[in-house]
Amino acid sequence: MKLPTYLSLVFFNSKLNKFINMTKNSLINDYKILCQEINNLYLFQTQEINPMQEKIIFYSPTYNPQTTIMYTNIADGHLQLARHFQKKYNICFYYMLISNNDDSFLDAFHFFYYSDIYIRHILCYQDPRWTFYEDGTPLPFEDLERYKLRIKKQRLNKEVILHYLRCAGWDIEDENFWKPAGPVYLCERK
Repeated sequence: MKLPTYLSLVFFNSKLNKFINMTKNSLINDYKILCQEINNLYLFQTQEINPMQEKIIFYSPTYNPQTTIMYTNIADGHLQLARHFQKKYNICFYYMLISNNDDSFLDAFHFFYYSDIYIRHILCYQDPRWTFYEDGTPLPFEDLERYKLRIKKQRLNKEVILHYLRCAGWDIEDENFWKPAGPVYLCERK
């Protein structure tokens, strides 16, 4: 499956219904929450950094229904909202951001993990030169030898992030990742 040019996703280790029940009070003041039956998800265009209508989708993919995916049309994937949920409700999550090809407005690759006792950041971005940064204890599936490569943009890129996500239980190139296992919750900014 061809991924969008620019994509950021949050992967929560929580069942969707439990997640929505916990986080509803945090969302209700700022968002209209709609529960919808959708067979295949509409992919937001995330190129626009400040969209006119901010939207967030929460769903569980068919092949990993024990988890909740947060997909937004905000360029950073609403990382701060995910952090709020993690801190307030003690839900661990992975976060990824990929720039899928050379036409993207931003060359950046991020892979983060947050839990109540563990934080891991790995970033590689061009601004204007390539910068690589990592912080925290490496996750068991990381290829630490890659981080020693001389060419920084080879240390963390789309292929590495996709591999790490598969190791963590999500294959976003699989069409079943984009097919909801049940209801989809669409939140729109009021």
